[in-house]
Amino acid sequence: MTVNPIIPCVCRCRTCPDCGPYQGWLIRQNLLAKADLFTDPHLLTLTIDRSRFASPEAAHDRITEGGFIRRLMRLLGIKKWFWVLEFQTQSGEGWPHWHFLVDLSDVGGFLDLKRAWKLWRDRWKLGGLDLQCRITAENREHAVFYVTKYLTKTPEAVPPWVLLRARALRFLGASKAIGSLTGKLPAAPAEPLDPGEQMNLPFRSARTVLLYRMARCKMKATVFHFSGDIETGQGEWKWAGTIAAPVEDIIELAETGLISARVAAIGMGEDDRETVVMTDASIGGVVHALRVAAAELSDRDVGHTSAWVQRALEREWEIFEHHAAFWQRLRPGEA
Repeated sequence: MTVNPIIPCVCRCRTCPDCGPYQGWLIRQNLLAKADLFTDPHLLTLTIDRSRFASPEAAHDRITEGGFIRRLMRLLGIKKWFWVLEFQTQSGEGWPHWHFLVDLSDVGGFLDLKRAWKLWRDRWKLGGLDLQCRITAENREHAVFYVTKYLTKTPEAVPPWVLLRARALRFLGASKAIGSLTGKLPAAPAEPLDPGEQMNLPFRSARTVLLYRMARCKMKATVFHFSGDIETGQGEWKWAGTIAAPVEDIIELAETGLISARVAAIGMGEDDRETVVMTDASIGGVVHALRVAAAELSDRDVGHTSAWVQRALEREWEIFEHHAAFWQRLRPGEA
């Protein structure tokens, strides 16, 4: 079967209510597949001493830029560990803390808490820690579910400093012994590529703040030319083009005759999920339709471009207002 699926461009942000839970679910599945690595699993929490930092972001940067988590695990002899970043709501400012799943089999099943406290609290002056009771090997999958529960649900709110942060912020991490849980880009080729081949390499755009990316989630769409089994997704996929418009806008353009392409919704998979496709089987026809659509959307008389930008700005404000109001209510004396 040959079709042209229209796929919304998603932001894949951990803080996005649409993308975050699914990304977290994938992490959980990958970690569950490696649960056997934790032969003596324990749960560990690292916290912050707020009196030593000017702000939650300053505390986060001090710990991450100094590599203190990795250093603590190495000095304690722990080789297999996984952590998730969370934000405390007690103060209304979003102070960070880290929940760990650690394997103590390499240290004889005993964590030297005295040394851990001496390093984390006394020498580095960062905060405190809490080691919870041992988890039986039979229940290590439950430990994976516990430590990833924050990843698989939409946070009620994210601190504004996280939303507006220009630098990258990691919401999870793992030791080398655990390996990658998120996938990676293909390895660099051994020989230099000619300009034509370079165009086929995956492109990673410049990082922007989370708020910007969340506000534009699903506001663009990519069309692919697909030949194969539509129910399983097995077949050949070719990129046809990307357009700055939600899928609904492309449907409207087709229905009103502004582009010469028919759009239909078809079922995919056993769960009968609906996906939108351009029914023209020719990839050339699809590319031409997208060019016409882009020109039509950019037409000042139509006004779609300015409306698209305005819609994105409104979404930014709505997202920020929601999260900021949540933390404002939690501040002492302002509840």
